[in-house]
Amino acid sequence: MRTVSSVFPATFCVVILSLVFTLPPRMGRAQETPDLDELFTRAGELLQAKKYDEAIEAFKKVIEIDETAVAAYYNIACAFSLQKKTGDALDWFEKSLERGFLDYGHIKQDTDLDNIRTEPRFKELIVKYNLEIEEKTETYILKGFDSSVTGAKTGELASYCYMVACAATKEAAIIDPSGGVDEIAGYLEKNGLALKHILITHCHYDHVSAIKAWVARTKAKIYVHADMVAAMQELGEDMTVVGVADNGKIEVGKLSFKTFHSPGHSDDSVCFYLENEGRLFSGDALNFVPGRISDGIRQYFQKYFSAIKEEAKVYLGHVGCRPFSAIKKMVEEER
Repeated sequence: MRTVSSVFPATFCVVILSLVFTLPPRMGRAQETPDLDELFTRAGELLQAKKYDEAIEAFKKVIEIDETAVAAYYNIACAFSLQKKTGDALDWFEKSLERGFLDYGHIKQDTDLDNIRTEPRFKELIVKYNLEIEEKTETYILKGFDSSVTGAKTGELASYCYMVACAATKEAAIIDPSGGVDEIAGYLEKNGLALKHILITHCHYDHVSAIKAWVARTKAKIYVHADMVAAMQELGEDMTVVGVADNGKIEVGKLSFKTFHSPGHSDDSVCFYLENEGRLFSGDALNFVPGRISDGIRQYFQKYFSAIKEEAKVYLGHVGCRPFSAIKKMVEEER
């Protein structure tokens, strides 16, 4: 499980504070009260002390206070798994997934789940919730690469790099090249895909650290917020950099990305939306804390997001895929 201080710490560590910064509506701790904080902390201490039954009861009390506290459900699953109570562990693991604990990079590394990892139901849940983030349809191919694949670790969080390709033309784009060039290049080669485009949601290091390596391999065009073209061009004379317009379009084979500026997390934030397919790539623009939604986020929700399909999926910069409806609901509830 995850603490505040590291990405994949030793067994028995507890998912508490770090999730608050990346989960959708009220999924970390909906109430910022000392009592709830203390209860989370106490539950974590009990789990670390291997007092599993007491830890389970403590996490259940957290849920009584805030039934959307997704980390509590997940930690209960871990406690049952450590006791080798397979059925209970899988039940609570599924409850955590239902409520939005979809950080597959973390789940894959968490040894607390090792006692249920080989169970058929566990594998079925991974497929059901698309935790591996791979979609292949008649029109597009989509693959998400988390830190355990790409090796792109950024402080306490791991970055996601997404690959989207046109199924008809095999032309591909990657979104936020944060690392793992060899692994992702292997996937492209295996599937007969040609990388032609690199889309940047914003220019923070944890989202662009592998960009020079990709350009050296492929000469792919780079698409970045118009204000960052000059800065990006300074990384190398052989780079072809295109400024992304607000309310613009980028064609990848027969696929069409709608683009729009989304300042808030950073001034150069850009979202890329596969309109026909209902797939939104938001970088860190939508990684925010409940109760701290900025005016900038509200404004571009009003300006653009009303046109996004209710059933659309959002591919975030650090925790994978989330339903757009859940993020939209949070913004609406906090108006």
